[in-house]
Amino acid sequence: MLLTGPVIWIIGSSYICRGEERARETIGAKVYWFCWGGLRWHGLLPFFYRSLRGRAAPDVLLIHCGGKDLGCRKSIDLVAAMKHDLQHLYLHFPRMTIVLSDITQRRRWRSGLPGKIDKSRKWVNSVKATFVLGMQGGIVHHPQIVFNKPQLFLRDEVHLSPRGNDIL
Repeated sequence: MLLTGPVIWIIGSSYICRGEERARETIGAKVYWFCWGGLRWHGLLPFFYRSLRGRAAPDVLLIHCGGKDLGCRKSIDLVAAMKHDLQHLYLHFPRMTIVLSDITQRRRWRSGLPGKIDKSRKWVNSVKATFVLGMQGGIVHHPQIVFNKPQLFLRDEVHLSPRGNDIL
């Protein structure tokens, strides 16, 4: 008798692309990875549906997205869009468990003031965690990825180094 575990998708931006490469190198993870460099929240649902073509919905959907939106749009608008899209996924795929990955710290943000962006990051993470937990979903925290550990980041100070990807 062949037993199979749940089907897990990880979907997100370039952090996910680099994470996939690193996971395959280090642990040979058998997880379905869907990444789009530069993915912002407004592109998440269309990207999910494109990825879904010809496939069944996963049992677990882990989303790492939203960091590129900070500083480029108001946090209140970002949270409203997140809630709307997460509710859509929850209603259309009730058996799928939605798990959100926290927006991680960075050494440098591409736009906006670093202190203000980090305050927004914390608030967005808090609100989205409360919302997804209310839908029986989950949240992945990344307390070890902090801005004051330069060895976790590439030279651009935005993307994670191989060591940072191991932690992610």
